[in-house]
Amino acid sequence: MRIFNVFVMIVGFFVLSTAVGASDLPVKEKLIQKENVRLQTHIGGIVFKVVRTSPLPNAFGEPDIFGREVNRGFMELRYLGLNGKGKAQFKLIDIETQSNETTMSRTPIVYSFGRSEVTYNPLTREASVEGSAITFGPPDGSTETLPPNTTEFQIPVDQLGELQFGDVELDIKEVRSTSIEYFLR
Repeated sequence: MRIFNVFVMIVGFFVLSTAVGASDLPVKEKLIQKENVRLQTHIGGIVFKVVRTSPLPNAFGEPDIFGREVNRGFMELRYLGLNGKGKAQFKLIDIETQSNETTMSRTPIVYSFGRSEVTYNPLTREASVEGSAITFGPPDGSTETLPPNTTEFQIPVDQLGELQFGDVELDIKEVRSTSIEYFLR
């Protein structure tokens, strides 16, 4: 009976860690490129990239005490050059992820419980052993990338300047057919 109670506690804990641990924690965004510095990129190059993460949830839906994080996707802007009509072409790519990872799925803790019974017959001097064991490992966690949200757009060169993309401000200073120069804030 005692093993059964421990079994119920562990199964309950794993169920709780998967259900409650999947709560929504705040998403952090980090700009990869330097800010307030003149930057340059080429055709097809990345103008900016923002990486999103959130804290890895523990069994109670709170952030992991070790600061581990879950990938939540990214947003990037690419320069595609000038078209024949004098417009700068860009591609905005936004990728999100879904994850069921928790501290329990990343922490390799395995619980094993066993029971054995030894039978000895003194007349025949034979012994036999029977036993069983139950092993519990952490639940599997996974992060899936959702299909990208991609938007291509064009802006006349004479209308370029300061553009806003979420929290990122792009200030374009010079546009050439093969490259652009800009600042990020």
